[in-house]
Amino acid sequence: KQWYQRRVRASIGEKFGHIGQWKNPFITAMCTIAMLVVAVILHFVSIRYLIILWGLNKFRKFYLKPNLVDNNELEDLLSRVPSFPEIEQFRQIKPRVSMKNGGSHDVNHDEIKKRS
Repeated sequence: KQWYQRRVRASIGEKFGHIGQWKNPFITAMCTIAMLVVAVILHFVSIRYLIILWGLNKFRKFYLKPNLVDNNELEDLLSRVPSFPEIEQFRQIKPRVSMKNGGSHDVNHDEIKKRS
């Protein structure tokens, strides 16, 4: 059980690192925009009001829709970012093309287009 918890923590850390390294540009751009929006909102609105609004929203959801399943947005975001083992698992292997003299080299798609 301990090794599994360490593995999960390492995976979460890797995913946060990949967000910072722009491994998935769309998700990183969305996170950057979200942080900028939060910074602007915090500049103009007191954090007390934001906490009050967040609490009212929680109670509103609880009383109006008691059977609602609440999801974790941060967990949803991290599930879309690959960890190191996932990157290695889904890395595409370059096909090799054999040459006439018996050797082989990696495929260069520009060369193939020029030959056609």
